[in-house]
Amino acid sequence: MQIDSVLTRTLVLVSFLFVLFLSGSLMGDGEVTMKGQVLDLACFLGGKSGTSHSACANSCIQSGGAAGFQSINGEVYLLMGKELVSKLENMAGIPVKVKGTVKEREGFKAFNMISVKKVDH
Repeated sequence: MQIDSVLTRTLVLVSFLFVLFLSGSLMGDGEVTMKGQVLDLACFLGGKSGTSHSACANSCIQSGGAAGFQSINGEVYLLMGKELVSKLENMAGIPVKVKGTVKEREGFKAFNMISVKKVDH
C-alpha cells in the first residue's frame, strides 16, 4: 500500500515538473506576436506618443532615434533587429502587429523584431 502511494506521489511530481519545463521552454526565446504601437523612445519618455505624434516619431526613428514598442497591455520594449529603420518607416503611432522574440534582464525588456505590419484597431 505504501509503495503505491509513493509511486503515485512521484508520478504526480514528475508530471508537474514536466509541465513546468514545457511551459518555460515555450515561453522562453520562442517567437511571439504582439499588437500595439511603435514609439520614438525619447518622445515617449517626454510624454508624447500616439497618432497625434506619429510624424515626429517617424522622423526621429528614421534619423536614428531609439525605437520602442508599446504593447496593447502597456508594456514597453526597446526594438532591435536587422534593417530595423527601414522596416519601421511610417509605422510609429499607428496600430501594428510585431513578430519576434522578447529578451528581458533585470526588468529591462527588448524585442528583437522580425516583422511589423499595420493592423486595424
